[in-house]
Amino acid sequence: MSSAPRSLARSIAHTLGTIVLAQGAQILAGIATARAFGPAGKGIISYMGIFLGFAVASADGIRNAIAYQIGNERIAPARVWATARTLAFTLGPIGSLFFAGLYLHDRTQPAFAFVAFAFPFALYLQAVNMLYLVRHAIAKINVQNVWTVGAGSSLAIVIAIVAVHASVIAVLSITFLGYVAAALWAALGVRALLPARTDDASADRNDARVSLVREQAAFGLKGGLSAIVTLLALRVDILIVGSTLSRVELGLYTTAIALAELLLALSRSVTWATTGRISTDDRADAIVLTARVVRSLIYGLAASALVMGLAGPWAISLFYGNRFAGSAPLLAIVLPRVVFYSADGVLAAFIAIRQGRPGVQFAYELATLVVCAASTYAALGRYGLRGAAIAATSTFVIAFFAKLAYFVHVSGVGWPAVLIPRSEDVPPRLRALLPKPRPT
Repeated sequence: MSSAPRSLARSIAHTLGTIVLAQGAQILAGIATARAFGPAGKGIISYMGIFLGFAVASADGIRNAIAYQIGNERIAPARVWATARTLAFTLGPIGSLFFAGLYLHDRTQPAFAFVAFAFPFALYLQAVNMLYLVRHAIAKINVQNVWTVGAGSSLAIVIAIVAVHASVIAVLSITFLGYVAAALWAALGVRALLPARTDDASADRNDARVSLVREQAAFGLKGGLSAIVTLLALRVDILIVGSTLSRVELGLYTTAIALAELLLALSRSVTWATTGRISTDDRADAIVLTARVVRSLIYGLAASALVMGLAGPWAISLFYGNRFAGSAPLLAIVLPRVVFYSADGVLAAFIAIRQGRPGVQFAYELATLVVCAASTYAALGRYGLRGAAIAATSTFVIAFFAKLAYFVHVSGVGWPAVLIPRSEDVPPRLRALLPKPRPT
């Protein structure tokens, strides 16, 4: 049986706490690798993380199909997961072969080899995470993730570098082992999430099973393509910088983006805790929740981005050293991109899962990828790293408002309901501390 649903506030708070713990450890690991290996070595390690994102993106279609079939179509979770697991076991080896081929083509990039090893485990982990979310076992999967791919791997990297002066290859190995541990731990907990399976006595049970596989595969293919294109759009500027400029400049650029994306801890905690409810609640409630989350994330991240923009140059100099001073001006440019991207995942979940239109989501992401790639390449050649950062940020701001326009259209809510903050957006405990208006 699944865990009893927690209140939304408690789920968000628990998720935020585990993400902050993980990011704290990841910051320490980032500082340790930067000081041990410099911009070039850190660029190699960042490459592994970027390309592992493709495993996560490949599983996103499966995740969406799980949420859609359990939430919208009310299909038994055990049946849905059995199909999803088969798809994950099929796609994993395919991804491994692809990245193994990239490594054989370019043996100077060891990140490709380690991504090939880690790909199946990362893909499975991303798929099974959604089962935990729709079964309201958020706290359980949070704990599993934070002690493996979250804080666990990062702390192991710090210890290895400080204690035994570990190499770049050792750091990549620790990252790989973190995904193995996370996938195995999550797999052990699946049985507790599912009710006891009973045989379907109907004569057409085989036809029903085939239909389920076809539907999930079709839905998953659209969602997976959309997620991969989303990731390409999000990382295409990094890929262009990495293929055009030196490893040092790549290290500076990825450091700025990595620091800015620390702000996504809040958005990830909110998205993580609300995706299951957006998928399974009544449509009217899902619309209200989506609008509330979007406006809350925009203003919450904007305030945090202002603080980081002011403190960023000082923090980069203190923790990373003078070799990373070139990351400071780039940080200020990419922060607005993170603010608007923070709410993008919520809109994507509504469009693909609640609205049941993964094809529409794919069209938006494909347009974003094309515009981002073209503008980044043109700006990089003329204005360097700053031009690339400006082009990518502008593209994501425009893409956000395009998706928001679609949400407003299909949901029937007005623009003010999504963009103007309300008093109920403030947590009750904080609201109690605010001065109350005087009676007129």
